[in-house]
Amino acid sequence: AEEAYLKAIKLNPQSLFIENLSLLYKHEHFKKYDKSEEILLKAIESDSLNTSLYNTLGLLYLKEHFNDIIKARENFNKAIRINQNFLEPHFNLAYIENVYNNNHRKAIQYLNRALKIAPNDASVYYELGEHYQFYKKNYHKAENYYIRSIEIDGTYANAYSRLGDLYRENFKLYTKAEENYRIAISIDPEESIFYNKMGILLLDHMKKNDEALSYFREALSKRNLTSEDKSIYLANCGLTYQKQNDLAKAEEYYLEALTHDDDYVFVNIQLFNLYDELGKYKLAEKHYKKAYETDKSKKFLVYILSLRLKQLFS
Repeated sequence: AEEAYLKAIKLNPQSLFIENLSLLYKHEHFKKYDKSEEILLKAIESDSLNTSLYNTLGLLYLKEHFNDIIKARENFNKAIRINQNFLEPHFNLAYIENVYNNNHRKAIQYLNRALKIAPNDASVYYELGEHYQFYKKNYHKAENYYIRSIEIDGTYANAYSRLGDLYRENFKLYTKAEENYRIAISIDPEESIFYNKMGILLLDHMKKNDEALSYFREALSKRNLTSEDKSIYLANCGLTYQKQNDLAKAEEYYLEALTHDDDYVFVNIQLFNLYDELGKYKLAEKHYKKAYETDKSKKFLVYILSLRLKQLFS
């Protein structure tokens, strides 16, 4: 892919090719974040009114190793000054206010501005749904926004997926959750996260372990998975086997998950409990220490205590 983009740029150095190459360089295969920044800045020099370049550069500063919120905001605002109807920078500024500044009032101002610009755009209602679901905890309002998004665009797979999350996690309407996950999968059968969500629903709420396992494996079969994706899906396979009391298989999947993310706290917790149950106390201690070191919130200690209490009183 890198070779193809470089050849294309040599023949025709248009901004789209350069932007795609910058996205490639920040992929976990390369992790060339400075190179990504360098070529984006050069592209902006020759195409200073390209709003997409500023937005992509803002995302690079926001989400990668730079972690520079000031530069991210500057670039999103530049994109808006050039074209106030470009929706993505509004969404990204709302994200900054929600996640980094905990300023939900300002975040909704950006989203309402986007709604005024594009009152019939499904993505605006989707973003509003996420805002009310995750930051305002107003689940009925979030549901209404996701439904409106789907009314505008019936192929918006992520909106169905988020509705499924609401019905599974907040409303406990598992049949409706399943219905929405299945629609999301039918619209975009290559999106691995939809299969993973379906697997969680089947495993945790419907006790259909074998079917859940088939969905986790299907998620693992998809292309372009990140290391994080692989570790999560492998961990869920391990959890399924553990619930089936197949501890050897569970161990196999948990250990494979750690090859993709050695600091995965949940997996280290599960291996601690698994080895403790098997009487392999040295290994149990190893994973306990790893979880303790990597989970700065120490929430896993509460989780382990709750497991011990369940064992005592069951």
